[in-house]
Amino acid sequence: VAWTEKEKLQCQELVQKGQSEEEIAHHLKSKSEAQVRSYLQNKKQRQSQAQAVEQVFGDEDTPRKSKGRGRKPPTQAMNTVPNANLDAKTLLSGKVL
Repeated sequence: VAWTEKEKLQCQELVQKGQSEEEIAHHLKSKSEAQVRSYLQNKKQRQSQAQAVEQVFGDEDTPRKSKGRGRKPPTQAMNTVPNANLDAKTLLSGKVL
């Protein structure tokens, strides 16, 4: 459900005054108590996520480490066969190295 800017401001003012969700819903005629509750929970969650992001990325001077597995090492198959070459014609003919 979309909230107008006016409704958002009124809701924030009422929260700062210490009113409950039921009282806020009664004051905002177009919103139910469940809508007010979910709006306040979402707002609280967004604020906590923003703070977490600021803590993680707040210090930009520190180098970041890659958390991935990195590049795959080259294959070792050619190192196990002595005198191997990559002659495609010989390989496709089926002759044994």
